[in-house]
Amino acid sequence: MIHKRDFQTGAAHSDRGLLEIKQALTSADWEIAHQMLDEEHFLGAGREAGDRLCQFVLEGGQVVAVLIWCAAAWDLKDRDTIIGWDPVTRSQRLKLVVQLRRFLVPEKSRRPNLASQCLGLALRELPAQ
Repeated sequence: MIHKRDFQTGAAHSDRGLLEIKQALTSADWEIAHQMLDEEHFLGAGREAGDRLCQFVLEGGQVVAVLIWCAAAWDLKDRDTIIGWDPVTRSQRLKLVVQLRRFLVPEKSRRPNLASQCLGLALRELPAQ
């Protein structure tokens, strides 16, 4: 199970109580995330490449959401054109762009607004993590 001392935390209030966000720091934490994603996410856990970050959202000590963030793709012509990036600017600024690779709210935890609350909390904590 996930232990508070293994994570960095942030918190927000939900309809039912306190939501806490915890960053996965060990390989065991990543295994828990991958197992949950393989069991319930339609794409499974997949494999991350490059920089990555896993966040668990807990409510009353139970995982109610898993988010996996990864570094943005290096070269996307349409993105770079729309943003107006040349190769030099892209190399300087790309580290500031992330992609949400997987987002799971397990079936047993689902209720109205929970996904939005979890995503909002995760986004608020992301810059510090």
